Amino acid sequence: YGVERDFRHALELYMRASECGDGKASYNVAIFYLKGDGVEKNYAEARRYAAAVMQNDPDDPQANFAMGMDAMMNKKYEEAQRYLEKVLKRRPNEPAALNNLSIVCRKQRKYKEAEDYARRAVDVLPGSPEVQSTLKDALEKAP
Repeated sequence: YGVERDFRHALELYMRASECGDGKASYNVAIFYLKGDGVEKNYAEARRYAAAVMQNDPDDPQANFAMGMDAMMNKKYEEAQRYLEKVLKRRPNEPAALNNLSIVCRKQRKYKEAEDYARRAVDVLPGSPEVQSTLKDALEKAP
């Protein structure tokens, strides 16, 4: 549309609005940190801003995804599973949540669940090398 994308400036503005209690701004800051737009990816910061969003909407899918990714990175796999499953309540075909749930379940030696989530992710994104790799890992790790 001819508009220059300045993620850093947008992030600064959202952070100011978030400090004033704007929930949508907190959500946007969490997404910036989750995706690494204009800032280095930082799941802990995404979690901090996501927690603010969840005060108003505990089932927000993006906020739960951010919380799940932070838990996953900190090897809190049961906690990660709970958050990622909440994502699926509102977005049952969210490929990133399905893929990461497979990984989290595999880490907990829940091999059947890991395979099921990986197959669902492949059904949603059949051409994705990442979800194909996750399915392969789930099948190799199963007893």
